[in-house]
Order: sequence, then structure tokens, then C-alpha cells
Amino acid sequence: MTAAYQKRLTQALSSALIMMFGAGHALADDAASTTVPLTITVTDVIETTVPLYISVQTKADYRSMKGSGTILKETSSGTLTETVQLPAAGDYAISIWHDLDNDGRFSMNERYEILDGWGSSGVTEMAGGPTFSSSKITVPNFGAETSVAMVYPKT
Repeated sequence: MTAAYQKRLTQALSSALIMMFGAGHALADDAASTTVPLTITVTDVIETTVPLYISVQTKADYRSMKGSGTILKETSSGTLTETVQLPAAGDYAISIWHDLDNDGRFSMNERYEILDGWGSSGVTEMAGGPTFSSSKITVPNFGAETSVAMVYPKT
């Protein structure tokens, strides 16, 4: 991968994740109307005692502070499974952010290299960051199961 391509990819991904997660950590979850389970298996997770954020959003809410999700305060290495209750069947995108430096921001260095872990439903090998279209999954009325592989910075 060329340096220019990697920089564009990193900038696009970073912008997408910053917009998705913003400065705060509130993942809205309207518990009164949750009826459709989405079970997410997250693979390639590293063991930490820092937050891992799982966000599931509709196209209208994509890259906002709205949606359904959960925050894990610590993780074990390997695979984890979480179920998120969704308000209805439909098209959703899953975004995961592992705040490795526990600073509440999606972190990059001066060369725009990503310093935190991330994952997205759908296609992750792309020229640029995830979009709703590339991340979209369809959840039927009875619920769904899907997997998301984590991507971590090379050390």
C-alpha cells in the first residue's frame, strides 16, 4: 500500500469514526422499544481494561450519537459476543471502536496513522473509511447474528 493511499484511507476512516463517536460516549438506547436482537461476534479482540464501544445505527443515525449499542469496560483476548436490542427490523451498520489509550477520542499520530482499534460490519478492505452502504447489514424481524473482525494498529 502506498503512503499516499494509506494516508487517504486513514484520514477517511478517522473522520468517519470521529463523526460516529464524537467527543462523548452516549450511545442512545431506547430500552422501551427494543424488540429485535442482533448478536454480534467480535473477533481478534485484544485484552485490555479500556473501553470498547459497539454502536449499531440506521442510515439516518449513521455517524451520529444516536443508535443502539453497548460499552464494554474491559475485554479478554480472542472472541467476544454481545447482543444489542434494536427498535425494529431494518438496515443497520455496526461500528466498533476500542479506545486503546483511554483518552475518549479516536486517536491518530501526526502521520494520520490510527492508534486505536476499530471494526465495521460489511466490507472493511476499501479505499477510504467505512460508509453506511459498505457497512450495511439487514436485520429481519426475528433478529440476526453477524461477525465483525477488529483491526488494531501495528506495533
